[in-house]
Amino acid sequence: MHIVFDLGTSTFRAAVPGQGEWISEPSVVAFDEAGRCMVGAEAAEMIGRNPQVVRVVRPIQAGAVADFDAVVQLMQRQMARLSSAGWRRRCTVTLSIPAELTQVERKALAEAATAAGAKQVEFMEACVAAAIGTELPIGEPTGCFVVNLGAGITEAAILSMGGIVNYQFMQFGGAAIDAALMERLKKEYGFLIGQLSAERLKRACSTRDDGMAELVVKGRNLSTGLPDQRQVPVSLVHEQLDAYADMVVDLMVQTLTSCLPELVGDIMDRGIVLVGGGAECPRLVERLKHRTEVPMVVADNPLDCVIRGLQQHRPRRSIAGWKRALGWK
Repeated sequence: MHIVFDLGTSTFRAAVPGQGEWISEPSVVAFDEAGRCMVGAEAAEMIGRNPQVVRVVRPIQAGAVADFDAVVQLMQRQMARLSSAGWRRRCTVTLSIPAELTQVERKALAEAATAAGAKQVEFMEACVAAAIGTELPIGEPTGCFVVNLGAGITEAAILSMGGIVNYQFMQFGGAAIDAALMERLKKEYGFLIGQLSAERLKRACSTRDDGMAELVVKGRNLSTGLPDQRQVPVSLVHEQLDAYADMVVDLMVQTLTSCLPELVGDIMDRGIVLVGGGAECPRLVERLKHRTEVPMVVADNPLDCVIRGLQQHRPRRSIAGWKRALGWK
């Protein structure tokens, strides 16, 4: 059996190629002191609300393993849900990864998948999978430019003939914007909010154009130590989004700097394709379009592009697999 995983910083997705549907849940694992664990939406509800005896972690950070045991639990639970024979039947696993992930980081992911029950582990670059998921003609001699605006990492890749021609990345994404908002409210307003509140604030403000408007956020007033609520200017959130957009533009320029002229011409004709959670942020997309003179489009269902591309991947057969296929003993 073949199972594919899109292990994102904020959301993980798992699917069996050919079945059309996939599991999508928050990439969060919670452990209690008795060793029991909860995975996905159930664990995400505990973020910022957990007692000291419960440890809540995000097991994947920027495509790499941040907590080995949590990654094993994450994969193991989904293998059990997707495998008709149960997770004890060892299966082939394909994982999406950033193209610049080191060999040590790849080995850690492979070991986690093996510990979860995989007999064979393969990798596929997330930007390649996203391009396939958006049905870009990356197998042809033409240039395609994909920008993946993820929670933990931002990638820019030019692809042609089935491979990556130019690639740049930065370990900064939507989660870093949330952290920056939390820090600014703490320093400038003496007001403390949680991670989930910061994310909700970012999403609410990303659709607002009235820079003088304010939104209410709930948290703790650091001067009194008591629960409180505060009016937060929309412009404060816009500043963080615009700063991130400027960083993404710089990343695009770095990727295009050493690109062949013929490929640049193809990109001008087809445009830059945006995928990932950031592509669902109207303010960010408009800022990127304003800063660049290159046509830019948002992929259909940008959050699911990688898993759709992974579903079209066929694993390489081992020698034993070829023997079974040919009927050899």
